[in-house]
Amino acid sequence: MKNRPVLTQFAHFLLILSLVLGCASIAGASGWIPITSARQSILPADKENALPDIQSFIVSVTNGQSGVPTGVYVPGVLALKIIQQPEDNAAFISKLPDTLTQFRMASSYLTVGLLVHNFLAGSQFFNLQLNQQIILVLGDGSQYYYKIDDIQSYQALSPTNPYSNFISPDGQKNLSSEEVFRQVYAKGNQLVFQTCIQKGNEDSWGRLFVIADKVDILQTESINTADYVSAAHFRRAVVGTD
Repeated sequence: MKNRPVLTQFAHFLLILSLVLGCASIAGASGWIPITSARQSILPADKENALPDIQSFIVSVTNGQSGVPTGVYVPGVLALKIIQQPEDNAAFISKLPDTLTQFRMASSYLTVGLLVHNFLAGSQFFNLQLNQQIILVLGDGSQYYYKIDDIQSYQALSPTNPYSNFISPDGQKNLSSEEVFRQVYAKGNQLVFQTCIQKGNEDSWGRLFVIADKVDILQTESINTADYVSAAHFRRAVVGTD
């Protein structure tokens, strides 16, 4: 069994950047403070009808790249594209609408980390609930399946300080950013949505992590489309196998 990679000082620095840059407001520099990550950001139910059906979504994010996540779909909640961090910029987070960025460092722990600013698609993460099912689409059209198992919120003691400590979800512990990373990302075989929590005028007040465990098969009744019936769509996609 391979040993887990050790967080080097440089990797730890990149982690800290991701925890902060995932919250920073590009509009904040011009004096506009977006209100996107508060609970009032929950989408009304009629917005669910705007989502594409699962087959259309798979087609839209399929680009032939085997093994590379290109889209994520949560029935009735969200349908978002995924792009990769550039190899020379591990702190990169996309500013494109309806687009998530895969967290390269989390991949080292066999976890799919999906980052987004809270004034963009991150606002949709507050609609996610326990036991909801997730379809992760790869570039070749195959899928992984997950079910939301935990939702964790951490308060940042110094919201704009890259070396801020965090208050644990139960409010009882003071944790370093490295400790938060290990608790959230190091388990492996999970998918994690990450964005920031706004409170009052502080849009970087805290961090939201929605954590999902990998499952072998979806409960088909959660997919509201009669077209999504191919048995191939309900098999677990296994990395490194045909």
